[in-house]
Amino acid sequence: MAQHWADRRQACAAAAWVSIKECRGDLQLLADRICAQLAATQEAGGHDTPPPLRPRECPRSLYDLATWLWETKDRLGSKVLICFDDLEFDLHSIDEIEAFMLATPAEVEFIAASSADIGFARMKARRETHELRHDALAFNFDEAKAVGLTEERRAASEVETYSLWKRTQGWPEIFCLLMQAASENHSTNRLIVNGITGVDIDLDKYFRSTILHSLPNDIREFCLCSSILGSVSAEYFNHAFQRNDAAYFIDKLSTEQMLLQPLDRSQTGYEFHPLLREFLEHRFSVENPA
Repeated sequence: MAQHWADRRQACAAAAWVSIKECRGDLQLLADRICAQLAATQEAGGHDTPPPLRPRECPRSLYDLATWLWETKDRLGSKVLICFDDLEFDLHSIDEIEAFMLATPAEVEFIAASSADIGFARMKARRETHELRHDALAFNFDEAKAVGLTEERRAASEVETYSLWKRTQGWPEIFCLLMQAASENHSTNRLIVNGITGVDIDLDKYFRSTILHSLPNDIREFCLCSSILGSVSAEYFNHAFQRNDAAYFIDKLSTEQMLLQPLDRSQTGYEFHPLLREFLEHRFSVENPA
């Protein structure tokens, strides 16, 4: 979503990004921020801008904003992009946001990001929609190759880049991290992908600082324990550790943290990224030597 928004802004097209979490469910504030960004984008691009809004004319609601978009669509340009982020933080606003989407001109495009399955059934029924799942966040192989070519000296062959891409499952940050480490390692010209584990020093630092240290203690404990099980299910975890709260933690880790991914559409079993699981499993063995 951020890439789509950045591309539009770079092309001086009308684009706006708003976070439901930051607006704290205030739909008037949401409308104000969208309106301000769209007008500012056009002004920066040197195009005809919408007529100046006096305070009394500023959208008081998403409904008013939809009306404003109809009135200014010729000046805003052929395409307008509005990005809604963090939708899961105020599920009560979803119906009004969807009604706003349906009330806008056909030229307005939307991208909505959420860690939960929000729906937008009416929107899908009336307009063509493009859904991005969590795996869309990963590099495809062409993107991975492009990253490899940006290094000052080529760190890996195409075969090695492919192996690293498969090993990291396209996780952009750890792929770039390992590629950079390979380019800085002047002692060898080969990237030994099969030797990479989740406890390598670079990955260990990354997983500690960006994931482990950010987790509350109870979620951290659940991650460490469940890492030794392979695939994770509520029933399996509760049986193995004699608990009854696995479903709660699995829901938080799969929807809010996105650290657990479902094995299939049934969503009865989940798994960590292989390298992350190796890191967590090692931490479990260090902290629970018995």
